[in-house]
Amino acid sequence: MDFDLQISQKRDEKQKLIDEMEVKKEEFLVALTEFTSNWFEDKTLSTIKGNSEKVFELGDDKARELKEKIKVLIESSSDIVRKHLDLNQIWWHKNEDNDSYYYGRNRLLDKHDNNVKIMFGELGNIFIEYGILRASSEYDIAKADFSGWIYEGFTQNRILKYAYGISYPKKLSDVYGEYIDLIVKGQELNKQISLLEENKKRENIEDWWKTL
Repeated sequence: MDFDLQISQKRDEKQKLIDEMEVKKEEFLVALTEFTSNWFEDKTLSTIKGNSEKVFELGDDKARELKEKIKVLIESSSDIVRKHLDLNQIWWHKNEDNDSYYYGRNRLLDKHDNNVKIMFGELGNIFIEYGILRASSEYDIAKADFSGWIYEGFTQNRILKYAYGISYPKKLSDVYGEYIDLIVKGQELNKQISLLEENKKRENIEDWWKTL
């Protein structure tokens, strides 16, 4: 049996999967950018309406300044998505971890979902800077005045993140599901390659033994 040929074929098959996964990742980031831009706009309006007195107290100049900062944030959605989600350590085709992967409708795996919530924290930071909102630590989110934003980690290195669950649009979650399906295929190919390599070693030692 030509194990080298079989291993080579499986590796070629896996490389095609890796290439597909990179395409799906890019499709996901594009869809996430659109979602993020819309989310920033919707969350801004709901926050302004829900905290109208604090917003009026800012006065025209400060309110205009706040609005401009949020506008810049929204216009930078693509760069912000890249900063938080285009990270090799959270994509299987870049690190090939051994985690179990699943796909749940309208949700992402924790490693991606958590980064989205941290990304959304960039909007929260602006509102907190202008005194419109306050954030709780992850240990006191049960307080009655909880705004939906929490600080994660210790004081010096704490990170602001959105605390509530996020419902992702179908367009985005479908692409994500396709990526997960490719991971499962990739993990199966890794098992097949490992088995072929093991069988190759076994055959080689038998041949070696016969020459003694």
